[in-house]
Amino acid sequence: MAFMCDGCRHSESKYSATTKAKYAVQNSTWGPLRDLGMRIATAHKTEDIYNMSLLDFMSLADPHEIFELQENFNNNGNFGQLYLARDKRDGKTVCVKMLSMDATDEMILQEVRGHALASKHPSVCALYGVFMEEGWLTWWPEVSRRVWLVMEYAKGPTLQQHIGGGIQDEKEIVRILRQIVDCVAFLHSRKIIHRDLKSANFVLDGEKNIRLVDFGSSAMIPEVGQSFTTDEIVGSLPYFAPEVYGGTYGPATDMFALGALSIELGSGVVPFFFVEVRMSEYISKGLEVLVAAKRIQEEVSQYQITFGKHFSSEYQSFAKKLLAMDPSQRLQAAAAAKESFLA
Repeated sequence: MAFMCDGCRHSESKYSATTKAKYAVQNSTWGPLRDLGMRIATAHKTEDIYNMSLLDFMSLADPHEIFELQENFNNNGNFGQLYLARDKRDGKTVCVKMLSMDATDEMILQEVRGHALASKHPSVCALYGVFMEEGWLTWWPEVSRRVWLVMEYAKGPTLQQHIGGGIQDEKEIVRILRQIVDCVAFLHSRKIIHRDLKSANFVLDGEKNIRLVDFGSSAMIPEVGQSFTTDEIVGSLPYFAPEVYGGTYGPATDMFALGALSIELGSGVVPFFFVEVRMSEYISKGLEVLVAAKRIQEEVSQYQITFGKHFSSEYQSFAKKLLAMDPSQRLQAAAAAKESFLA
């Protein structure tokens, strides 16, 4: 089992000359490039997106001819580099996420497919287009190719920055949670689980509405409501549901993360903040990851969450329903949207 946190889940892969030729041949039959002023999701029917390959989403137009890269505002190679860019045609500012080709086609496809489907919701920063940049290392072009995900740019602070030491106005907390729950319910109804819901992955736009970003850890589930087990664990430790330490993911794992976020909104602190430190301690003592994960799973399951005095009884009840240790007892998104606390 491998822990790959904060959106990191890339393994090595290289494009061969044969693959490059396939892209070139297929590109001639795809038709014109999607209009980047339009959400990529609106160019396809929802049922078609589930079956689309990476080739179906991608254009081989040279992205440097369309976009001028400006500021690199995140240089963490674990989950891709993020740039602000200017569309040379209309001056529009967009966000570009670059994925190096050490990510497999399937991993990139999972992210693109999930983001394309999610882009139909107004609380998601829309995916505009997907491009392949030719290798910039002339002596090793296969390795230096990058995929560009061109996305809507939401100018504003992250939700984490907005929260600060905790939001004291419960009406503001309700407003934010209502938007997030509606967005997550939409994802789950489209068989998407995000797997990395956290305050740093939400951005406030100019009207202080919530926008979800980064689908690098997202996955598709076979049917609505189903879960699956994997050897590859992704996400952010303080938001992990207990079952995640055993490799199980489903809509319920997103809801547990949302429960942790709901408490963070009012307190400024994720209730399971100790998990990252504990994991480091166990690993430094020579424990294997699986053993350490089992111990943390037990600690999370037994942890007693305390609420501040400013948390209303309805607020506490809502958070507790999301944080049920048994995933089958956890409040799901569609039901959460109907809770009286969010009315």
